[in-house]
Amino acid sequence: MYGYASTYNGVNCQAATLSILSARWRVFSFATNKNTAAVATLFIGENIPANTNMELQINWTSNATTGNWVCGVGILAVAENENYIANSTYSSFIVPAPSSAYQRKVLKVTITGNFSSNSDFNVVVYRHKTNIYDNMNANVLIPSILIRYPKYKI
Repeated sequence: MYGYASTYNGVNCQAATLSILSARWRVFSFATNKNTAAVATLFIGENIPANTNMELQINWTSNATTGNWVCGVGILAVAENENYIANSTYSSFIVPAPSSAYQRKVLKVTITGNFSSNSDFNVVVYRHKTNIYDNMNANVLIPSILIRYPKYKI
């Protein structure tokens, strides 16, 4: 994951910064006063059934205990022989602050689509601070994201 300044879904963002939380955790910090973004490229492994929905899990925290932040997520999956230069699909979420400072929170996003095995999966996570619903007055800290698919039982 890395901070990257660009325009995502019409939102002009600065790069999220790399930070350290409590001398232990490397986190990406999404500023309290500006639109910020980070990008991750993940690999979807083998043996995923065709037309499988994926789940993106964003693990995050903040020292705020009131308010909301607006999280935008952009997704682009590229399989073999597909074009890397394509449009991402975006969703936005209004996410409430933790009930206690630095409590681990999880935002789960179901991603529907025709995903296939052995694909690159580009994920953009951005904070839309200029959205009127983002009123949490603290940085959002994201230590990790996970992409997974449901397991099927026979």
